[in-house]
Amino acid sequence: MGTAWFAVCGVLFVAFQVVVAEESSCVPGFESELLLFKVTRKHLRQGTRLGKVGFTDCTDRKRFLFSTDDSRFVIQTDGVLTVKRRVVLHEGHRDFFIHSWDSQGQRLTVPATVLYDGQHDNHPVSWHRHEVHKSSSQLHDQTQMDTATKQDAANPLVPIVDFPKSSGGLRRRKRAWVIPPLSVSENSRGPYPLLLAQIRSDLDKVKRIHYSITGPGADQPPVGLFTIARISGHLYVTQELDREKQDKYMFQAHAVEEGGSSNTEEPMDIIIHVIDQNDNKPVFNTSTYMAEVPEASQKGVEVIQVVATDADDPNTDNADILYRIVSQEPEQPNPSMFTINPVTGVIRVNVGALDRETVSQYTLRVQAADLKGEGLAGFAKVFIKVTDSNDHAPVFKAQS
Repeated sequence: MGTAWFAVCGVLFVAFQVVVAEESSCVPGFESELLLFKVTRKHLRQGTRLGKVGFTDCTDRKRFLFSTDDSRFVIQTDGVLTVKRRVVLHEGHRDFFIHSWDSQGQRLTVPATVLYDGQHDNHPVSWHRHEVHKSSSQLHDQTQMDTATKQDAANPLVPIVDFPKSSGGLRRRKRAWVIPPLSVSENSRGPYPLLLAQIRSDLDKVKRIHYSITGPGADQPPVGLFTIARISGHLYVTQELDREKQDKYMFQAHAVEEGGSSNTEEPMDIIIHVIDQNDNKPVFNTSTYMAEVPEASQKGVEVIQVVATDADDPNTDNADILYRIVSQEPEQPNPSMFTINPVTGVIRVNVGALDRETVSQYTLRVQAADLKGEGLAGFAKVFIKVTDSNDHAPVFKAQS
């Protein structure tokens, strides 16, 4: 009986280990690596509910703190994404990032896209759980992306782009189909090649189809930036992208029957939008500014305007700059002798107590920070000379 007891205990211990292992396998983060919210209107009203964001920090918590880098959208603690203020999808989509934090305080980020789907019933772009499998007919496709298939398995959600069939809801440019853009974040750490989408023809069910891409970034400079697996149609980017260098790429995808010489499908335009990341700090147009202000100037008198620019996407908070005065030297007679408009950068007199005979020059250290003053920062110095005013009457010297 003792042996049986120990055997049972051993089984229970192994089961306990399995449960612990399963629990420990939880990885904090978003449920998807890319969030897509489809809408049927280009004009989104304030308060419009777009969908719900799935997130876990591997605890029992159901509510989390979320933020976005686009102030037009807001996420409640239950993950519901809504329109904070009116949005117009001029280009048919809006790309931004959503952030949350795990139980250790580490920030986690996922790219998100709000996509106008005017013809959602016949839309050529669909989103599926991507199952990586390989048939015997695909074995020679190894020469293209052997290492990439391992990465594919780690990327469970990818768009599958079908060559569209003729319908009134699809646009054509010249002889090419035009589909909604795909998105990829700049400065992505990879690993590379990074899977972006799968290009697919319905004819691959009855024919053996070979896929290829042509145009800038494919077979034209920068050659090889994007590649496609000939049999599977997996579309990859092969290295990091820089939005400030180029914010959009457009090339064509082709589907040809094996042994054929002409396109089985009409060419399809593939547009890749590069999503901005906050990788540029604001830069002042000069590192030092020189200004003059008369002594005894009243509060509100304008002294000078400082200007900084940010190379990030101007339509996001990544380039939304706010200014502030970091320090003033000397601090007499008041540590806040000057004030700055946080939006325009205009510096004005704040205290009407300037006296050249007491302080002839002030040095201000000014900061410009993106993310509405909470992000990356640049600095400049402002030297303000207090000029003389006729504020002293002549004094006679006493005669001996």
